[in-house]
Amino acid sequence: MDYKPKYSTSSRAKVDVHHHPVPPFWLEEVQKANVLPKPLPWSLELTEAFMGDVGTTTTVLSLTTPGVGFFEPPKARDMARRVNEWTAELRDSRPGKIGFFATIPPPTDIDGAIEEAKYALTVLKAEGITLFTRYGNDENRYLGHESFRPLWKVLDELKAVVFIHPCAPKDTTPFPATLVTSISEFPHETTRTALDLIFTNTKRDFPNCKVILSHAGGTLPYLAARASFMEIFPASPLHKPAQEIWDDMKSFYYDLAMAGHENTLNTLLGFIPHDHILYGSDYPYARRPGILRMNDGWEGYPVSDKIRDMINSENAQKILPMFSKQ
Repeated sequence: MDYKPKYSTSSRAKVDVHHHPVPPFWLEEVQKANVLPKPLPWSLELTEAFMGDVGTTTTVLSLTTPGVGFFEPPKARDMARRVNEWTAELRDSRPGKIGFFATIPPPTDIDGAIEEAKYALTVLKAEGITLFTRYGNDENRYLGHESFRPLWKVLDELKAVVFIHPCAPKDTTPFPATLVTSISEFPHETTRTALDLIFTNTKRDFPNCKVILSHAGGTLPYLAARASFMEIFPASPLHKPAQEIWDDMKSFYYDLAMAGHENTLNTLLGFIPHDHILYGSDYPYARRPGILRMNDGWEGYPVSDKIRDMINSENAQKILPMFSKQ
């Protein structure tokens, strides 16, 4: 069912930092491996039409989960390179309108991940890289894992934007068939990896990385106060001052994908500095009617024009390399 927006989408330009392409050669492999439940129609022309619908002037593309992690390391490296060069061609065909966050092999293949990150950021001039919330099937590694620190060091040296997208948790606890993983599990995975980055001091040790959390940070804004009390829990091995935890949580960037509701916005804008909130749509995995409804929730939310412009475009323009060249 289509949805007619209540608010004008053309009055304020948006920079969309959460938007997924579907490379046809990648989709073919994903379907063979049966790791994506249902293919979605996508083309650059559909993205451009959608941009017109929601008032987006610039879209940053990023490959969604499962990325290239379902391949064995040699093929994962090859597929990441192929995806990045394909996306760079899309970018070059629409200068100023399209950017991309690069795909890298899982950092469980640390050499492959570092090599592709360097190539994508320095040769292809990607806007940043995409990381998923966890890696590894036998050993569940969130992004603060010690083995990933060499990658973070390189990203910090390159002052990279790092877009974190959730993936399914390790399947240890069955959950009801009535639930959708992206609704019930993805937000918790974002929170787990964000807290892992905080409590391992990864976020603080590599301060030059501008880290974006998807979907308004998952459940992190809601659980922020509880997380800051970790040091007083008797069973907790963590000894990190509460103020450091608060500061680290506020140092992330948060996108608005699937977050255009008063309840979510109240929590997010009441907690996170307004210059660390970015617009995101989650197209095409979030369908057009749902995104338009979410946009109405955001466009109708009571903030000043200054704050709305910051979140819609200006904050992204300050951290994305493509705008520093203009």
